[in-house]
Amino acid sequence: MPRHLKKTLPYSKSAMKWAYNEKLKRRAQKIWQKSPHFERMKKTDPTTPSDKYIKLITNLPRKLASILTQLRTGHAPLAKHLHRIGKNDSPICPACQQGEESIQHFLLHCPAHQKARQTMRNNTGRRDINITKLLTTPRTLCALFKFMAETGCFHNTFGELPTLAEEPHGER
Repeated sequence: MPRHLKKTLPYSKSAMKWAYNEKLKRRAQKIWQKSPHFERMKKTDPTTPSDKYIKLITNLPRKLASILTQLRTGHAPLAKHLHRIGKNDSPICPACQQGEESIQHFLLHCPAHQKARQTMRNNTGRRDINITKLLTTPRTLCALFKFMAETGCFHNTFGELPTLAEEPHGER
């Protein structure tokens, strides 16, 4: 074999950067899975950490991105969380007085918001809705934010919520 063919090939800079970034992503995933918050977030978005969330909020107004983040992390200004951090006297839902006002209760079960929830179901085209689909799917966000605006639940904290086009991300 000729001598110049025996030499090792030079490394590709872009391939090295890609490999390094993949290694960092794997390390971050392992660290995240050991985090005490992993179990709670896994229920909301099993793909966390990923670039999907950044893509999901990129075109949202800041106020809506903030609300979505709070809903996904369990830190939304609802009675259960506010009570846990000492900002509310009771975790009981002020709208129905029938249970703790958790994210699950607010979005899926509160009888006081049944009409708005039915509109949200109709707008998403789904008979059954769940937290994961509502908080991670681009095409459900418009219906979710309309539901929140209609209930007025976040009005004290965020004021009027901006409206979105029907499909803000053009994804299906």
